[in-house]
Amino acid sequence: MRQAHNVSFSTTFRPLILAATSGMLSASTILFPSLFSLIWIAFVPLFLSLSGRSAGQRFLLGLTAGFLYFGGAY
Repeated sequence: MRQAHNVSFSTTFRPLILAATSGMLSASTILFPSLFSLIWIAFVPLFLSLSGRSAGQRFLLGLTAGFLYFGGAY
């Protein structure tokens, strides 16, 4: 019987959750102008998710953040 790969949830989904958080934080500054100062820290989760990833993974994480930003803001 084959054993399943033991990959933790945080290893698999942490970068995706961080990129999504960055997109939503960026969109919230457009929706609620009083939160304008939040834009300065909105990219920190995205930068954390990009470290140590391949070029393809970075592209997909940036695409995720961008879709959530534009989908939420406009």
